Amino acid sequence: MPNKILAARTLYHKRMEDLTNAVKNRQSLDPLKLLRTQLLEVPVGQIFQPNRQGSVIAIEDGKTVEDAVQTMVSQRVVTVFVLDQKANLIAMITASQCMNAIAQHAGGDPVVKWATKISHLKCIDVTETIREALSKFSTTGHRRLVVIQGKNNIEGVLTVGGLLRWIGHGITNIENALS
Repeated sequence: MPNKILAARTLYHKRMEDLTNAVKNRQSLDPLKLLRTQLLEVPVGQIFQPNRQGSVIAIEDGKTVEDAVQTMVSQRVVTVFVLDQKANLIAMITASQCMNAIAQHAGGDPVVKWATKISHLKCIDVTETIREALSKFSTTGHRRLVVIQGKNNIEGVLTVGGLLRWIGHGITNIENALS
């Protein structure tokens, strides 16, 4: 789904352009109000860029950690979801979890042994705001949130670093427009 990716990138750049225009076109600038309206109250869906392939990459339960690594390399992703025989999502494994397993000579272990169980993951809907995402990150201590749309549609993963980078770009745009 390359169009979905292009649309997400276009939306991201449009949001940054809107931010710059909002700062430049205001008569009396209130930086705190700008921060709130242009950064913190933005829905996650407007900044989140989905996986390159436009779909979630998953492997079946019973596969090994080495299989997960091969999937990550071939699909060029750092997160792989694990599905059971009925195609229900049961876990998520990251590249760092795979590296830990391989470092302990456990590459042949079942992927679910090293993956994060789905019950331990925190989710955020695409309609929730950046403020709510920051709140979830700070209160749970998680470094990743699974981005969902509706009940069962997984869009991908939002990381603390990705969110902070986006906020940093927004603040830089505000500073540049104010100077």
